[in-house]
Amino acid sequence: MSWISAAAIATFATLAIAGPARAEAPQVAASTCLPVSGPYKVSANKVSFKTGQTGTIVLNCQMSQTELGEADIAGLSLVVTYRDSGGAAATGQVKIQLIGVSKGLGVKTTTLQFNSNAALPDSGVTSAVGQVIPVITTDFYYLMRVELKRASTGQTVELYGFSYEST
Repeated sequence: MSWISAAAIATFATLAIAGPARAEAPQVAASTCLPVSGPYKVSANKVSFKTGQTGTIVLNCQMSQTELGEADIAGLSLVVTYRDSGGAAATGQVKIQLIGVSKGLGVKTTTLQFNSNAALPDSGVTSAVGQVIPVITTDFYYLMRVELKRASTGQTVELYGFSYEST
């Protein structure tokens, strides 16, 4: 097991790795993402809303070519570790988009989306497997755009991180 996998298991106790770790399949802690907007609070293991705040938090999580490896990657599923106390209710949401930007033309493409409201309803910390990620190629720059939405201060909406697993 690689050092990255061991750190991810220690950090995300609820994340179960189904298969062997892949060096080119990064594990990203939410606290390493760049906040773009919103009433966010970053702690060592999660991004959440500031006390008494509602709205939308937007984060950009960079995926470097070093993390992805030198070759095209296929056969990975997105795994998101989050908490959405409203379950499938629309008043709280964790949404992630994998965005690719063509190196040659600069064209932006959304290649995958995850939505906590479409996942299994669960008010606790949840690790949900999203869709299979299309082939990640060396012809694109990639980032994960994350939105955390909360309509009521009584809700808990948090992102712990995401990873990729072999399918």
